[in-house]
Amino acid sequence: MIEGAAFDADAAILCIRFRDNGTYFYFDVPEHLFDGLCNAVSAGTFFNERIRDRFRCERDPERRRSVRKHRSLPSSARAAWESRQSGLSFPQIPASAGRLRGANACAIRSFDMPDPKTDNPSACFAEFVADRNFPCLGAKSALANGGIRVIAARDLTSAWNDLEIHRALIDWADAYRHDPDGFRSLVVIFEGPDDLDEEQFEDALWDRLQSLAEKDAWKGMDYDPRVCADPGNPHFSLSFAGEAYFVVGLHPRASRPARRFARPALVFNLHDQFERLRTDGRYERMRERILARDIELAGSVNPMLARHGEVSEAAQYSGRAVGPGWTPPFRDPRSA
Repeated sequence: MIEGAAFDADAAILCIRFRDNGTYFYFDVPEHLFDGLCNAVSAGTFFNERIRDRFRCERDPERRRSVRKHRSLPSSARAAWESRQSGLSFPQIPASAGRLRGANACAIRSFDMPDPKTDNPSACFAEFVADRNFPCLGAKSALANGGIRVIAARDLTSAWNDLEIHRALIDWADAYRHDPDGFRSLVVIFEGPDDLDEEQFEDALWDRLQSLAEKDAWKGMDYDPRVCADPGNPHFSLSFAGEAYFVVGLHPRASRPARRFARPALVFNLHDQFERLRTDGRYERMRERILARDIELAGSVNPMLARHGEVSEAAQYSGRAVGPGWTPPFRDPRSA
């Protein structure tokens, strides 16, 4: 099983660390294969199909039992070995890792991706957003200014934490009304399941949103009059405690790199903060920068992106590419 990887672009040397067999250097590897390894749904499958037995390789000299010493390896390979010896660890290859490159000809860039199941969920999400390849500038701004709150939950396919999540949405909306400055996001990170494909994740996401909408209606909360409760309407948005929300789904098997996180997660963003950007004349410029960064990361334009008011934003929530006739399995009790 692959635990981590690093790449020296100038020397075209790929370093891969295996859980049971140590670290190997692969020589004359095109950089696009490293990108593919990091962005693959299954790093092991990608390695077996595209890298294994296709390139000359040598085992990490620290692990080999031959008399040959590491100084006989190329300088970049020695640098990779020495960087690991000095305390740098190779990154895990989570779906969210994105592109990881060598900083220069004699340095290997690497990092460890925290696991939300065993580590602090807030720290895990902070690592995800802070990665230089992560495209969303609004999320980076929220992180830098303390505008992200993370809630740990059990299971995306279960209603176990729905009441707690709904209370947090109410509090989040109330706090925003009292202090609407800056970007902010409420992030719910679930322990699992982490093996859902895109359609399964989408179904579970809408199950949770349906449950939350029903609780909001049961408590007598008004729907935000600035948006529509009909998911087929171009002005649709979710509403909790009278404030409109846009949801971004993240999970390990997402096809878009920017949507790949080590655990299922739902990111709730208040709609009003985007409207304030439009009023200030900053929305289009930020949108263009985010689009450019996403294309650089994924290599293509996200086909589901659209402006609010042109088509329903519901199609964007899960991150799965859907056709024009798609409708979500959702009905808010307050819709006409």
